[in-house]
Amino acid sequence: MSGADLALSNALGEITLAVFTSIAPSAVLAALILLVPLSFGSVNDEARREIRKNMWIPLLLCMVGLIASATHLGNPANALYVLSRVGASPLSNEVFTAAGFLALVAAYWLCGFMLQWRRGIDRALRIAMCVMGLVFLGMMSVAYSVPTIRTWDSPFFMATVPVSAFMGGPLVALLVLWISKGFECSARLVRCSFAVSIAASVVWVVLHLNIGADVLGMHNELYVVADLVPMYGPMLVAASVLLGASYVIPAIVMRHQRGLGVQRRRLRGIISLSLAALLIFVAIFIMRFSFYMMHLTVGVAV
Repeated sequence: MSGADLALSNALGEITLAVFTSIAPSAVLAALILLVPLSFGSVNDEARREIRKNMWIPLLLCMVGLIASATHLGNPANALYVLSRVGASPLSNEVFTAAGFLALVAAYWLCGFMLQWRRGIDRALRIAMCVMGLVFLGMMSVAYSVPTIRTWDSPFFMATVPVSAFMGGPLVALLVLWISKGFECSARLVRCSFAVSIAASVVWVVLHLNIGADVLGMHNELYVVADLVPMYGPMLVAASVLLGASYVIPAIVMRHQRGLGVQRRRLRGIISLSLAALLIFVAIFIMRFSFYMMHLTVGVAV
């Protein structure tokens, strides 16, 4: 079996983890961004209630990612072993903080349906979500930094996780704002979110260019990384094209809204923002898949 075939087989075996690490960071940041208009924004009370109720969108995305990663355990009973290793295993820390963040977001979302709610508890939940979300992103960034896997133990790879969060997270947050009719009330947040997402995408591409220069030449006794991922260049080009399309599509749609009815404008906005977020997730997934193909241990194994 060639190195590329073996690397592809390894990556396919880790595909659920690739899905998890492609979606979850953006879902976390989207939830945190939505706390801005809820805590400091000038949105009206109706939009505030709608934003809170529609936080099921980043919650669902994060749950999909976590469930996808759970299939990697093989046996549900292995989850108990993973939790027993919290504090000792980076992967266990990642799973534990993910579950904690999901629980906090779910509690905050459910409390949004209550008729009466104490502000002190509401504020405490928001602070806890921010802290746990940031810890979760940190744990996810370092989870795969293993000294015995030379290709993964790279600061460039660690940086791609939080940077990817700033790519997809703002667009998911904007989708929630659009659905919740809080788009117009948060004009400054909308502009900043688009700008942050575009800047993060540029940084993300640069990081992967550095990864190509830094990692592809690595080798052990059996393989060279460039032989494991011979399509790294075309994969990065494809991801870059998808990223470009993810910003062009909503820009064109939003610019040609005049003369349309309210319902058609709302529907076109939902479709364009959803498609933009999806394209970003696909772009991130392509390069996360290449990450798992680059699995190269010290010694005589892959």
